[in-house]
Amino acid sequence: MDLAACGRAILFGALLPVVCAIVTELVRERRGGLDPEAGATGQVATGSLFAVIGGIAGCASALAFPHALVPRMEGAGLILSPLAAGIAMHFLGLWRREQGSYPSLLATFWGGALFGLAAAIVRFLVIRYR
Repeated sequence: MDLAACGRAILFGALLPVVCAIVTELVRERRGGLDPEAGATGQVATGSLFAVIGGIAGCASALAFPHALVPRMEGAGLILSPLAAGIAMHFLGLWRREQGSYPSLLATFWGGALFGLAAAIVRFLVIRYR
């Protein structure tokens, strides 16, 4: 795999889930925000929805660019994608709190990491068994 192909793999494999997570959070905010008093059931349902959307993002990235993120290190995306998404969403959540908004579960490290992990698992499986 050449350098350009490696760059595209990183773009689609690691950054696409991050961008999708941010867009999902912004759409959620535009649709009325989140009730800060939501119970555990609401958080489980929300986390499940974010995992499904992450899986869809992972499938889209695997179909768009069906190569491993790091050549000769199959499965590296299973670590890189959740870390990248978790860190990005953590900082988005901090910024949103500074703006006076109540961010959702997705705008936390763990919410972003869940989204990124779902994307990475689906991407890994699609690439491996395609």
